[in-house]
Amino acid sequence: MKRFKLHRPVPLTKAIHTLCLMLLFASNYAGAANCAFAQNNHQTTFTMQVPATLSIPRDTPNGTVIYETSLTLGSVPSGFICTKKFSFGTKNYVGTSKSGDLVYAIGNTGLAWQWQFNNSYMILPIYPGPLQFEAGRYRWNTLTHVLRLIKIADVIDAQKIPAGILGVYHADGVSALAMATNGTTIVPQSCETPDIKVDMGSHDISSLFANNGAYSEPVKFDISLNNCPVGINKATYTLKPTSTSPSQNSTRGIVKLSADSTAQGVALQVLNSDGNPIVLHQSYVFTDYRSAGGNLKIPLSARYFRVAETGGNGGFDKGVRAGSANATIAFVMSYL
Repeated sequence: MKRFKLHRPVPLTKAIHTLCLMLLFASNYAGAANCAFAQNNHQTTFTMQVPATLSIPRDTPNGTVIYETSLTLGSVPSGFICTKKFSFGTKNYVGTSKSGDLVYAIGNTGLAWQWQFNNSYMILPIYPGPLQFEAGRYRWNTLTHVLRLIKIADVIDAQKIPAGILGVYHADGVSALAMATNGTTIVPQSCETPDIKVDMGSHDISSLFANNGAYSEPVKFDISLNNCPVGINKATYTLKPTSTSPSQNSTRGIVKLSADSTAQGVALQVLNSDGNPIVLHQSYVFTDYRSAGGNLKIPLSARYFRVAETGGNGGFDKGVRAGSANATIAFVMSYL
């Protein structure tokens, strides 16, 4: 008998490109020119400072604010006058959003941003929003602006939010303020988890596997967690059968041998550090994880397990045959 491999699955993303024919029509929105800059006023661009790098645990729930900062502008020369009731909101320059959205997607990063007036606690909707303001002259007058970065979907690998304008505050016919950032990279927090190969050694099938349920001596191995970042509070792991080694008995942690194996009547069983079977597809907390990070190991073991029925001839029962015995199991790490 030979060895089995434990590996981390690599997500496969298939890019699908669709050619679309789009017809563009001029807007007939009645309030499109309700507003204009007051004399000697113009658009003001302000920059919200964010850290060069932000870390986010991979299992952070969607909708979580991962960073927030605010800035009080004072009085800026971006006042405008509207002659009628007008709609207002954010125009998103870094992604696709629909009218009324209160979070604005940043491309396909799994992240979004949000603009709030802290003085009034008003979150700006995507223009045109569902609400309207009355006609009149509008100035900013020491208004505090809040930028939030929000997780809205899975964040795969490091995602760059480039420096520059995220979007503008728009009233009918005028874009008074532009919010920019100095740029940041969002890094999903995780440890480096290399693939593992476990040498299971050679075993005498005629004596060791005489009956159904017999098993070999466990072989110890570790799942290595390398270069874990500071700040992760909890790590969990899940073992899953693969297409090449499907489940034989999930509750007992047993998978079938892969098709390239020549042995028959045995399977592979994975155990925890206490020698108890790992339930496949079940999440386990790694209790020895430390928030200081570094290099850690999850101790496990594996053994061969006879699954062929007992027939009275021991290792020579029907369905039992010596040979190579390989298996592959996937492990999935999650961090909070």
